[in-house]
Amino acid sequence: MFKGLTKDFIIYGIGSALSKLTSLLLLPFFTHYFTPEEYGALELIIITTTLGSILGLLQLESALTRFFYEYQANERKIYITSLLVFSGLLSLLITLILWVFAEEINQLIFNENTYIQAYKIGILSLPLLCLNSFFIVVIRFTSKRLLFIKAQSILFLTSLIIPVILVLYFNFKLESYFWGQLSGLFLSVGVMTLGLKNLISKEVKFDFVKSALNYSVPLIPAVFSGWVNSYGSRFLMLSFLSLKEIGLYAVSIKIASVFQLFGEAFRMTWPQFFWKTFKENENHKTIFKEFHSVLSALITIVLVVFTSVIGYFTQLFLDVEYHNAALYIPFISFSFVLLSFITQIVGLGASVRYKTQYNSYAFIFGTLLNLVCLLIFLPNHGLIAVPIALLVGSTSSLMVLWYFSEKFYPIGFSVKTSLIHFSIVLINSLIGLVFALSIYQKISLLLVSIAMTISASNVLVNKIKNVIK
Repeated sequence: MFKGLTKDFIIYGIGSALSKLTSLLLLPFFTHYFTPEEYGALELIIITTTLGSILGLLQLESALTRFFYEYQANERKIYITSLLVFSGLLSLLITLILWVFAEEINQLIFNENTYIQAYKIGILSLPLLCLNSFFIVVIRFTSKRLLFIKAQSILFLTSLIIPVILVLYFNFKLESYFWGQLSGLFLSVGVMTLGLKNLISKEVKFDFVKSALNYSVPLIPAVFSGWVNSYGSRFLMLSFLSLKEIGLYAVSIKIASVFQLFGEAFRMTWPQFFWKTFKENENHKTIFKEFHSVLSALITIVLVVFTSVIGYFTQLFLDVEYHNAALYIPFISFSFVLLSFITQIVGLGASVRYKTQYNSYAFIFGTLLNLVCLLIFLPNHGLIAVPIALLVGSTSSLMVLWYFSEKFYPIGFSVKTSLIHFSIVLINSLIGLVFALSIYQKISLLLVSIAMTISASNVLVNKIKNVIK
């Protein structure tokens, strides 16, 4: 059972994350040619486009994953086409609105129109972002692995190469990133459209759209809250911090987003594994508990290793103006892990009982707590308040969702194991923030943390004992 999840994770999950790895690979290049102020502006435009894609999709791709197996061949084609047409029209409408009010939006964000060209190119990619996300779900559930690899490879290479050429040979600035994204998405979506044409019906039923929206709309507040929790703070930061500081934090986010990339890979493969196991295996609760215990331990080990080496990474690959970004990365990474991995597992009870609105309640609560912490601590403590507030919000969302999910459909995930793992990560992050450790001290702390992590997971200990025997 786990072999199937691992295979899907490698092919679909990492393949999809690869297409978004572009901005991380381009980070040393952009931080060399862009000032922190320009990089901050780039991040704010990306965030605006991301919000537009959330509104354009309305979580219909989640509805597709939930009800894909509920329909037979012909009805499934109509279902896919109906959701696709609705999302396409909605995303075009949102793009038009963002284009018409481009000057007003840029004045609101930047108090000037210096970056309006980059903004306009960025929002043109919004419908393609929605189509790309939707098609990936269809490809996953129809097992068209070769098509997926082909499309995502095109997106990755195009998005990587075009910005470099535009900056080096044509002196482009921020718009180079968005031209690369737009070109890559256009080619990728074109390839997927041709590959999936046999799954597109000539018939559209908006009754299918209505039933899908009944499932997906209650998820929107949760997704929007997650957006605010992870990205929306940047707009609040404009009131207290400079665009340069926002650029520095944006670099921290970008490096920490490696966990978001793998988290997205996990989110793409987990629902298929979960629903299949839930429906076909009577022992699914035990399987989920064991999986949670092992994954929690592995993630903790990865995080403490990452925390130990990230300072050397920033010094090696980034210009000196960006070196302080290393201080904030561990807290952001921890938040991304909680939101991308752990909530997906421990929050499954809400989906089982069709109470997805509780996902929204949990994330809204965490987001509000994040914003309250920012308003209290940001004016006096500066930039360090932002990643800490993010971690407070993410942890709160996880706790609330975990509590309600266990009430709806008890699984019995180990709270004790999670608390030990979370504490290990938090202690390592705080030590890295407060103390300048030598290489030997870092290695000692790392070895102790790994030993404690493994000993806290009974499932992992038993598997190690079996291997030794």
